[in-house]
Amino acid sequence: DLQLLMDCVHYPEAVAEAYGEEMAEYIATAHYKLTHDLTIDSIDSAPWTPIGRSMSTPFRGTFDGDGHFIDGEMVYNGEQAGSDVCSLFGFFGVSCGTIKNLNITADLRTVKIDHLYLGGGFMGEDSLSGVSVGSVAGVVYNGNVLNCSNSGKVNCDYYFPLPATDNDVIGVVACVGGIAGVVASDEFTSVDAM
Repeated sequence: DLQLLMDCVHYPEAVAEAYGEEMAEYIATAHYKLTHDLTIDSIDSAPWTPIGRSMSTPFRGTFDGDGHFIDGEMVYNGEQAGSDVCSLFGFFGVSCGTIKNLNITADLRTVKIDHLYLGGGFMGEDSLSGVSVGSVAGVVYNGNVLNCSNSGKVNCDYYFPLPATDNDVIGVVACVGGIAGVVASDEFTSVDAM
């Protein structure tokens, strides 16, 4: 159940409180396998929430798509994201785990992104902040993407005016990719796309 997986990744404290720390860690790092093709039909008013929606709640397990396809349309609506969610978007928002054997044919589009997380980028307090969009994952950080494909359209509609007095922001970027928007690591990371 994708909703259960999302809830466990997005709300680890609630899982730990309900089931204990050991079970929360097991769920967070478990292996998941897709057993059938999926169709995601999100719209502007009912957008897709990526699995691992921020750097503080990344996906850390293994997701095996088992060669299945994700079709339809994934829409990310910046107005409904909330202040705790970075503008990192794809089927997975942030993955520090392994995603493999997944085929994305769904179109991905962002609307109304006019904010972003400015508390420091994903690589530390002094790094770039911005929007990162990819069909499989917005950001792959210290993780792997293996044997994945994308044949859907990826469209990022992004507008963010920097305040003239904000001296803490080193840079703002929009990274858009077919598989991943950004792949970064302070250790080994691999992307093996078809």
